[in-house]
Amino acid sequence: MSMNRLTPLCFVLLLACEGATPAHTAAQGVASRQAANAQIAQSRRSAITEAVARVSPAVVTVQTETVFRSPVDPFAFFFGGNQGGTQTRSGIGSGFITQPNGVIVTNAHVVSGASNVSVALRDGTTYPAKVVGIDEMNDLAVLKIEARGLPTAPLGTSRDLLIGEWVVAIGNPYGFLLGNSEPSVTAGVISATGRNLVGQSEGQG
Repeated sequence: MSMNRLTPLCFVLLLACEGATPAHTAAQGVASRQAANAQIAQSRRSAITEAVARVSPAVVTVQTETVFRSPVDPFAFFFGGNQGGTQTRSGIGSGFITQPNGVIVTNAHVVSGASNVSVALRDGTTYPAKVVGIDEMNDLAVLKIEARGLPTAPLGTSRDLLIGEWVVAIGNPYGFLLGNSEPSVTAGVISATGRNLVGQSEGQG
């Protein structure tokens, strides 16, 4: 093969290689961006987001009504006004389902003294609830609704807690008002373990 024929052939091969380089570089750029996006998406997921996704279906809204007798205005007979009677006060709170047959844990202060208690599930279904137990000292109460096959939040044990470990608080007391079934979430850390808090009435103060 003469040099005159070899030179155009080399020139054609060189052009072909140069023409492939931008496409190859673009493909590498796309793959790099996809890998970066996947890494970012994965970094957004943590034990906290996984816990929220797992527990959220079991979070409920607790609604209460408390009927009480209003005080009598001593001057009502002369000037008009409140002459006594009954009034109803509404309250809201959060809870979570612990058993698929409708056992729910909430705060004692939410349902204490309530005349009527109802529970709204994530799908908006509302059930009348019965208070089956209250622990005022630890601010806990157990409710029961007549339902089956409900999603549950698993219970752990305080013996497994570690100081500095992340904890998550999840609730949705305003869900039925906002028309939003997604709960509110906040996070913190375990500051101490093995400490029993005694109420003032049981202490020396």
